[in-house]
Amino acid sequence: MRLLTCFAKELIDIFGPFWDHMLGYWNAHLNDPQKVLFLKYEDLKEDITFNVKKIAEFIGCPFSLEEENLGKIEEISRFCSFESLSNLEVNKSGMFLGRTKNSSYFGKGEVGDWTNYLTSTMAERIKKLTESKLEGSGLMFKYNKSTAAKDHVTTVGKGLCVKKLTQLFLGNKSILFYFVVYIEKMEYSKCSFAKVADPKDESNELIQTLERRINWDGTSLIKYDGFWFPVRLFKPILSAQKYFKAKDTDIILSTLPKSGTTWLIPLTFCIVNRHIYPIAQSPLLTSSPHTIVPFLELNLYWEQTNPDLENIPSPRIFSTHMPYNVLPDSIRESECKIIYMCRNPLDHFISYRQFLLKNKIEKDAKPLDIDEAFDMFCQGIQLYGPYWEHVLGYWNAHLRNPEKVFFLKYEDLKKETTLYIKKIAEFIGFPFSLEEEEQGLIEEISKFCSFENLSNLEVNKTGKLMGMVEKRSFFRKGEVGDWKNYLTPEMAERVKELMENKLEGSGLMFKNYS
Repeated sequence: MRLLTCFAKELIDIFGPFWDHMLGYWNAHLNDPQKVLFLKYEDLKEDITFNVKKIAEFIGCPFSLEEENLGKIEEISRFCSFESLSNLEVNKSGMFLGRTKNSSYFGKGEVGDWTNYLTSTMAERIKKLTESKLEGSGLMFKYNKSTAAKDHVTTVGKGLCVKKLTQLFLGNKSILFYFVVYIEKMEYSKCSFAKVADPKDESNELIQTLERRINWDGTSLIKYDGFWFPVRLFKPILSAQKYFKAKDTDIILSTLPKSGTTWLIPLTFCIVNRHIYPIAQSPLLTSSPHTIVPFLELNLYWEQTNPDLENIPSPRIFSTHMPYNVLPDSIRESECKIIYMCRNPLDHFISYRQFLLKNKIEKDAKPLDIDEAFDMFCQGIQLYGPYWEHVLGYWNAHLRNPEKVFFLKYEDLKKETTLYIKKIAEFIGFPFSLEEEEQGLIEEISKFCSFENLSNLEVNKTGKLMGMVEKRSFFRKGEVGDWKNYLTPEMAERVKELMENKLEGSGLMFKNYS
């Protein structure tokens, strides 16, 4: 009942309120029916072939008489039916974008299933509400007179939870059907309405106690466990720490931003999946690397507090920018593999500065000039910084357990790509056979994942990720030593001395300071 109350009061409904969403398209349809086709799920369900033909005519792809006589419309109808699509293996297993079960897109597909969940009283409430909202619009919905669920169904509410950010807009189903599909059975304790509605959660309370600074680009930062994090990412990081359960077969790719992440991801993906996807059929041809291998804090736990990741096929590959000591305990304590890649601090600074200037995450902020930004970097104030602490965390973990953590420098990978592809494959348990080596498969993967190739794929040249980051901004130059075009020799010397001091005694060194 609390769910229905929230729905009716317009408090919980992704892309809602429901009726306002519909009315927008309904009115647009009335204003220009040649522009907007308005369709009800129930009508499509009742007469599929008629509406398939109607859609074809509307979009300018009408069926010919010959195609109709050959039964083409019926063939499309059968192939696209719930029964057909729900039984395809691709829709029965696996995850979409690493977080939504493919099977969850196929519930029942029935009209009137709401009667198994809602009482007659609930139905009457929605009926009156909808009549009020749609009054005068000419838009109406029928309410099936099937027997509503008995009153005891209200107790089911304790086992129902809002499905956040993973539900497709379901079109114009009857409001009651829409509402029931919009919720799914989960443990109520994992997603209570109090938690959804109350912003004063654990992370907000903790944030109030932490040191704050503003990054040179205007991003609000907080200091947690010795590192600077964007405030907007703090809650996802805490959620990942609390809920992520690593498997021994997992592969974690970690970097500081703009340190080769967009190169390491496709290399690892191609190595692991080379027997599933030949290069000519690689998903990387049509999807961004950051879509194929999701970030823990930037994707998975950004969108859901506790996403269901159990059904992702092994080995699961995830990426992160989190420092080693901030990683979820299960990553450090399990047998999963971590690949860490770092980049010369000067190139890292310039590459990330150009990336932030390009995307202007903080739209209203005026970025500080390069001298001030550089000074902040040298103080350790940057996203996921200090730089040296981030690098040292993984370096020391590698020294303690080289079978667990593989430490890689961008410059080394750039210089001897095929050698390190082979090393990565061996580290994660997917070594190349002698036959594969002789066939040139390592070189093929190297060429496919090169900056030159990936940056020229159409999927990486247009569009945005998360609605704010231009895909092409992940591919700038990919060069070693580009910092020389922006920083003075005095700046380089300052960083060199800083790094020698911070890394003293660790055994870790960087070149290319001149």
